[in-house]
Amino acid sequence: MSDDVLASLTEELRAAINNSDSIVGDEQVRLMALVTRVESRIADEHGGLVEQIEDAVSRFETDHVALVGTLNRVANVLSAGGI
Repeated sequence: MSDDVLASLTEELRAAINNSDSIVGDEQVRLMALVTRVESRIADEHGGLVEQIEDAVSRFETDHVALVGTLNRVANVLSAGGI
């Protein structure tokens, strides 16, 4: 997995979350926590990470197409890296 690609995607994801007027409160906190977990990439924290991203995709796929596209790319990079 390319650290540069993952860093770029998480930066893009943070920007999408921060720039959204409709992702607020608990949903914003949960998504930002998820981004933080991706950024940390600590070996013992990888369990279920891709599944959590997929869950976020299903919750936001209708209203936040750009965010979902970035989440999907993060999941693909993590999967390709064996996470």
